[in-house]
Amino acid sequence: MFQTYADVELQVKLTDLSLNEEQKKGVENTYNTKAHFFKEFNKNNAAEQAEAVELLQTLGLDRQSRELPERRWRAVWSTKWSLISGESRRRILFQCLCGYDHLVRQSTERDRAAKAPESKKQPSRSHEWHRKSAYAFTGCLAHVDITENKETGVVDRVVGIIEHNAECIAAELVHRPAVALHEHVYEIAIEQLRAGASISAIASKNAELQEKMAYRGMGEPGPQKYRYHFLPSDHSTLYRKLSRSNGIDPSRLPQYNVHEWLDPESENYNEKIRNGVFHYVPRSDDDDRFEIGIATVEMDEAAWKYGHSSQIILDGTFGVCSERLLLFIVMVIDEAWKGVPVSFLLFSAATGTKATHASYNRAILQKLIRAWKTHLGERSGKGFRPLVAITDTDTKERSALLDVWPSLWLLLCKFHVRQCWTNNRKAVLRESKGSPFWNDLVRDRLCQLEENLLSSVLHADAMKLIEQQRVDLQAITSEADAKKASAAGLKHISYLTQHWMPIPLWSGWSQFGRSHASRLLGVELEGVLPTTNHLESFNAVLKRVHLPRWLRSGHRLRFDSFIHILVTQILPDIYSTRRARQNYDKWLKERFSHLGNAALATNQPEVQSGQTKPTPLCYWPEDAKGEVEGKALIRTGRLSQPLYGASPDIFLSTCASSSAVLSDPAHSRYAVCLHRMGPSSCTCIRFQDRGGACKHMRALRIIVDDWVSTGSVAPMYYPLDMQDALKVNAYFESLSGPRNSQGHPVGGVLVEPPSVPAPPSATALGVLVALASVTEEDETYDKIQEEIVHASGSESDSEDDEQLKSNALNLKPSNLQADALQFQVQSRTEHAARSIMPELHGINNMLGEAALAPTAGLLEFLETINQLSERLSKALTLQQTVINATSDLSSQAVAVPSKPRTVLDNAGASKRLRAPSPERRQVRKQSHAPL
Repeated sequence: MFQTYADVELQVKLTDLSLNEEQKKGVENTYNTKAHFFKEFNKNNAAEQAEAVELLQTLGLDRQSRELPERRWRAVWSTKWSLISGESRRRILFQCLCGYDHLVRQSTERDRAAKAPESKKQPSRSHEWHRKSAYAFTGCLAHVDITENKETGVVDRVVGIIEHNAECIAAELVHRPAVALHEHVYEIAIEQLRAGASISAIASKNAELQEKMAYRGMGEPGPQKYRYHFLPSDHSTLYRKLSRSNGIDPSRLPQYNVHEWLDPESENYNEKIRNGVFHYVPRSDDDDRFEIGIATVEMDEAAWKYGHSSQIILDGTFGVCSERLLLFIVMVIDEAWKGVPVSFLLFSAATGTKATHASYNRAILQKLIRAWKTHLGERSGKGFRPLVAITDTDTKERSALLDVWPSLWLLLCKFHVRQCWTNNRKAVLRESKGSPFWNDLVRDRLCQLEENLLSSVLHADAMKLIEQQRVDLQAITSEADAKKASAAGLKHISYLTQHWMPIPLWSGWSQFGRSHASRLLGVELEGVLPTTNHLESFNAVLKRVHLPRWLRSGHRLRFDSFIHILVTQILPDIYSTRRARQNYDKWLKERFSHLGNAALATNQPEVQSGQTKPTPLCYWPEDAKGEVEGKALIRTGRLSQPLYGASPDIFLSTCASSSAVLSDPAHSRYAVCLHRMGPSSCTCIRFQDRGGACKHMRALRIIVDDWVSTGSVAPMYYPLDMQDALKVNAYFESLSGPRNSQGHPVGGVLVEPPSVPAPPSATALGVLVALASVTEEDETYDKIQEEIVHASGSESDSEDDEQLKSNALNLKPSNLQADALQFQVQSRTEHAARSIMPELHGINNMLGEAALAPTAGLLEFLETINQLSERLSKALTLQQTVINATSDLSSQAVAVPSKPRTVLDNAGASKRLRAPSPERRQVRKQSHAPL
């Protein structure tokens, strides 16, 4: 409130002066005795206005003096208003710097912070302030209240204590005064930040413009009021100005900024952000989560166009902002095979969480995914429904998707499956401490087994591969040096059999699963996503390309800034770039279609000469080196199990690069195709650039020719030179109907191949060792291969295989996926239980030795143990594995549907909003999980 002394007409806001008790008594006495200064000036009287100007100049409070760095006054309070006539008025209260008590101000700031509205509260600074004023404290009582015209500077009134004490008059600078950075420097720096410039680039630009004297006001006569050199201390101010220019108030707590952007009745309501949010739940209580779902209109259209009755990817990440928030992204694939994000699901970690990446469950994911599905609504009387989804091995993601779409066909990312297998394989071989030779040999054979399992189409064949490998490893246990490596290999095979080979789970990561997905989608096998790499790549681009331009010296954004920038900047940029690429592709097609070249019309890549790159031709000249290299590829297990393509005339396989490390889950592989009539292909650079059979194709030919020699398949035709290959190519081009790059009709389905020569049977140790030691030039390779084939055992019963395949295809997807989840959860729970059981037994044995103080950590541990006991007991007695987690989950949400986009329910606005989570630190750790 204003304090009044003696004269009721005199009202000066003295409470904002930083005065100690002695100073307050002096000020009170001055006003009570009317020893203060008070003068009103007629705005229309030139003489009085000249007197006012002279007075302010004498005091050092004219407008020019107020801007000087060495000024002796500090503005402590101001207000402004408009008159009926339209004129603007303002009052400013100045205090002499020699009378400013910094310790009193610190105490005042603490009191104000304690009484501040919840939305304005900021973390308090507990340390004692140090005086940074340019002048020493002398206890001066001087202060001046000026009322003036804001635009013209015409003075209406001056009141206060204008006399300084003797110490103040004699005071000199004790600190170099702070010099404000010119506003033009900030303006240019903010433009640079918007363009994605770094702080170092801003500093370089600043130095360049100083050299050129290009800033506004540089070189003007008189003392310089501002500096133009950009300092590290200006970074905070720069980013605050940037935030405010984007509509983000950095002085407010982020949860209140977000809430007011979505509240139509708030003065800070942001319609653009509101239209991009379909789900919002503030965190009002300790047990609540902050939840927000983001999908713009363009994202909704992309979801319907590319995700409905098609395939989607779901994956999560964290570390996108300073608070402990998890971000899950739903992505679809467009016609250019590019990933398109269609939904962002952001929510906070549960209170007390130590690991953000683990602080989510089936219920929260199901709630947000269902909210997204509801938001998308219906079109042509049908709700949004994808047919296929691919995730990593996380059971919570998979179960949440099945809760929303029970008939969804779920695929497991091949990369994550390989990573789990690699983690376990490395662990068992490392623990075995076997000889390097045998460890390497067993590792290579296990890698080949894993590759063959991923390519398996029939479960029975996959189990036979595992059993054959088990027999091979058991056969070498009699060798002393091989015993440990063999035991480790057998342990890994048991792990694969127990955790990954149940039919429901096998159907999600094997070639059978992708083949079934291709039939559901009505596309070729190549049109089914094998990994979540599109989304993993987008996560990396989001963190390394889109967000860094907005980061403050590498520090993560506040979550309100992240949401604002995501909706208003990043997502529009992503979709505008996508539209630009589509328009460019369309222009290319239209621009060159009249030339009659089909390749140009379909935007095929061009070589440097400007001509369309011709399709490579396959022919088979004599190549002794290629034959030896092809045999080496088979010997080292780099060629996968061959499969039929769209017809029994086509054989498909994949082959690892000669330089690839097979133990690396992400090693490069080439797709190889042989056609009975000759038009074969390989995706390796050598074949694509030069044509002619490469070593990968020769490796596959060795296997196929073996089948031909046994009568399993009909004879093959191999063009001997380019002329033969051209004739074959011309024949196939004359055939009607769409054909893919491998020469067979589009829409083919993989079927089982003839009986594949089995891996080496280690019934004779000498065969195994001989194969491992063969060199590329060894002529005994063919003989050894023949012995291996004869040792492979009897062929499988084809009728049983057909029956198994039929049974697998006729399983209901919902039952199959639910069973797969049950196996995953069962395996993970047992694995975790085995891992922590020794620690729990140790704790159990210690508890009887002494009494324990009820610390927060022990009480939390007790609560967790009780919850675990209750849930485990319930789970062990359940008859069904799929639990309905959908009951009343969305009742807490503030729904934001898109058709029409309704206003936000502001029922919770009066509640105290909490930060997303009290924990802040987030550290990503490398995954070594085998499940």
